[in-house]
Amino acid sequence: MKKLYGSTGGTVLLILGAIGLTQGLSTVLSSSLMLVGLGITLMYERRVIKESSTPLEKRVSAMAPAISELAIISSIAYFTGFFEASLIYLGLVLIKVESLNNLSEFSEINTSRLMGRITRVLILSLGVGAAYITDYFLFYTIVAAGLTAVYDISVILHESAASI
Repeated sequence: MKKLYGSTGGTVLLILGAIGLTQGLSTVLSSSLMLVGLGITLMYERRVIKESSTPLEKRVSAMAPAISELAIISSIAYFTGFFEASLIYLGLVLIKVESLNNLSEFSEINTSRLMGRITRVLILSLGVGAAYITDYFLFYTIVAAGLTAVYDISVILHESAASI
């Protein structure tokens, strides 16, 4: 149960950071909450993977990344009004996830080369903190996180083409 509470607590901190951004909380404080929540989530996610875990802990650990990433990008879109860039980013992430799921059935894909969700959430959280200087950093943050998704898509396509 400790792993379940830790994973849930980390996700709640990430979501609180995202909500704080939409409610006018300092961008640095919101970013700090997101980064601490990310760290706690990763720590307990590692424990869920390494140690024996209940099915509930595994489900919560699997759902938490998607929920936290969606909360962060939604709060950035609400805070800045960059709705188009946020939708493009979410589309790229959806393409990446679907291509990984579908192409991994037919070929061996080396997932260790993927940057993944941790990199995207880290970039988005740091970008929220950089928005203290100017809000335009958030646009470039979305672009940078989108580029990591494009990189992951290209790795997936390359790995699946190489194994054919």
